[in-house]
Amino acid sequence: ARREMTGGEIHFLEQLPGHYRADMFLGPRHLIPTVVTQTQLIDDLTRAADGQVRRGLLGAGVAYSSQLGWLYQDAGDVDRSGYWRNVALDMAHRSSDAQLISYALTNKAMLAIDIGDGRAILDYADAALIDKSKLCPKVRVLGLVHKAHGHSFLGDRTAVDQALDDAADLLD
Repeated sequence: ARREMTGGEIHFLEQLPGHYRADMFLGPRHLIPTVVTQTQLIDDLTRAADGQVRRGLLGAGVAYSSQLGWLYQDAGDVDRSGYWRNVALDMAHRSSDAQLISYALTNKAMLAIDIGDGRAILDYADAALIDKSKLCPKVRVLGLVHKAHGHSFLGDRTAVDQALDDAADLLD
């Protein structure tokens, strides 16, 4: 059963598409200060909230922390990217939402791709897919594509093809 989104969660999530568009036109360095400020606000609100409101804000926090992970990765700052990807994974676990946990793990795999650590890519992708029957197709596709990357780094062409075929089966 899908939970109802809260007002705070909706407010922050409605702003994300604009941030992604701004990143395309301005680049990550111009957007990072705005997203950091909003992420800190989400964290402050989460600390004061309870129940569904708290879970919703944690979900928004995962989205914002993940975006910061991407922005820093795009800007070439691997250490800060890793920090924000860890924050996203932590918030995902606190939300108890399997989709968010798996999504945060796929983001950790994406960072491992840039670092060139094939085994870490596979570890994160496999962890993201551990409960794949319960995951939405988007998260499963992300996990499988990253899994293919991991196998590619390790030179296993058969496993690359299998992971990509599995991902293609999920596309309409």
